[in-house]
Amino acid sequence: MIRTPITSFPFRLHYSDGTTQDVSATSAAEAREKGKRDGLLIEKCKIIKEPN
Repeated sequence: MIRTPITSFPFRLHYSDGTTQDVSATSAAEAREKGKRDGLLIEKCKIIKEPN
């Protein structure tokens, strides 16, 4: 069995105070875990797409 390495993707987290943070993660759930901040909610978590 050949295992493919897990690739991480760039995500942008949008917080309830209007700030954003970029993180690299393998999933949106992992990005949300990495970006947790006390007292702030993560309102959006989006993959950053490369411009065409």
